[in-house]
Amino acid sequence: MAARKSKPAAAKSKAANSKVVAKPRRKPTSKSAAKTKSSAKSKKAAPKKRHVADVVAATEVIAIAAPFQLPERFDSAAAASVLDGFKRHRGGALTVDASAVRRVGAQGLQILLSATRTWQADGHVLEIKNASAELIDAAQLLGLSHSDLSISGSLQ
Repeated sequence: MAARKSKPAAAKSKAANSKVVAKPRRKPTSKSAAKTKSSAKSKKAAPKKRHVADVVAATEVIAIAAPFQLPERFDSAAAASVLDGFKRHRGGALTVDASAVRRVGAQGLQILLSATRTWQADGHVLEIKNASAELIDAAQLLGLSHSDLSISGSLQ
């Protein structure tokens, strides 16, 4: 067997001194101390007052947000992802860019109509801008008007 080399005494004492020992938490010694802790937890913080400048800044951020882009093929295959996108944007004004749409199905138009009515019911604005000619034709084929889908802007 090989003999083990032992550390010098000075090195051992440094190692022993550098250990960090966690101290156990102390429990309150009296009932009154326990009550003050529980009452401090139950107090709710007062709502933070918002300044007009903060509200304006938040509104500007929303106003300059990029529009929601519809896919080139807006049919039943793309319907689930577009629906998820609308759900993520719910709760505020939304601009939808429909310039890329080249093929649209009835399910896609149904999602647009439902989203428009949902935004109206929530008291917000959903606006479809730059609607492609294909989207306009498909909407008219199903008997929908520009106002039904909140379409604005020029045709592509």
